[in-house]
Amino acid sequence: MNLYRFKTFRTSYYFPTYTKKKEILYSLYTPFGRGKLSKWAWWMFKHIAPCRWMMKCSHPNEEFPYDQIKSMCPENSELSFNMGTPGDEQKISVLGIDSEGNYFFAKYSQKEKARELSRNEIYVLNSLKELNITPKLLEHIDNDEFVFFRTTCVNGKNPTDKSLNQDVWSLLKTLDQYHLPTHREFNGLKSCLSHGDFTPWNMIVEEGKYRLIDWEMAEERPLGFDVFTFTLVQEMLLNQLSPKVIVKKYADDYSKYFASWNILDYTPYLQWYAKELSEKYTDLKELL
Repeated sequence: MNLYRFKTFRTSYYFPTYTKKKEILYSLYTPFGRGKLSKWAWWMFKHIAPCRWMMKCSHPNEEFPYDQIKSMCPENSELSFNMGTPGDEQKISVLGIDSEGNYFFAKYSQKEKARELSRNEIYVLNSLKELNITPKLLEHIDNDEFVFFRTTCVNGKNPTDKSLNQDVWSLLKTLDQYHLPTHREFNGLKSCLSHGDFTPWNMIVEEGKYRLIDWEMAEERPLGFDVFTFTLVQEMLLNQLSPKVIVKKYADDYSKYFASWNILDYTPYLQWYAKELSEKYTDLKELL
């Protein structure tokens, strides 16, 4: 079995031979918001066969547990793999197509923290299966060595409109009305279900409807966590704006969101958010 490795600055991806039928398997990687050089390298890899052959991997088991993952997927499936960002949360993501032409997505986790996140995602997908904004959980395996789960594939593309449009507001409203059974208290702050990484790269537009993927960080959090993430994280990472500039830019949107909850001063919620993520995004400390 030959796979073809596409390496980025952070991780590696493995793909089968490219055909039009298997094009969706190449959507596992998207040069979202990346520079021209990255987009050019990806175009060359995807469209020019000799470029892929230079990256041929004939023995994938030497690089990751290929056979084990394949054995847990439908027989005769074609698969692509994302090795994930190195660290204690690293997981292998899989995009596949079975022999009947059905697409699916899967995750394989070995490290302790990664297994915890995968267990949380399984729990959340089971809890939200009636909301129709998540993939459908098909199966899962959980033991002392790894956690594996497989879901339906949300077949679409990341939104080209990265603004707080009506579709994004609709997703936020749906999450606002839901609480997980594991309800928490936050020193008097109102809370709701939060996706945890509510960004355009975790949204898929499928037949005109916005769906959310990658639910491993979902949990109960104070109101506004997701709307703050959508604006602050996106603007910091893609446009290199400072948190104070971003907050000023979206002040009216924040006020609109919290007014729907009869909250006039959202400062305590913004400060809770900044404190919670200041270790990961150090620039947020300027909001404290």
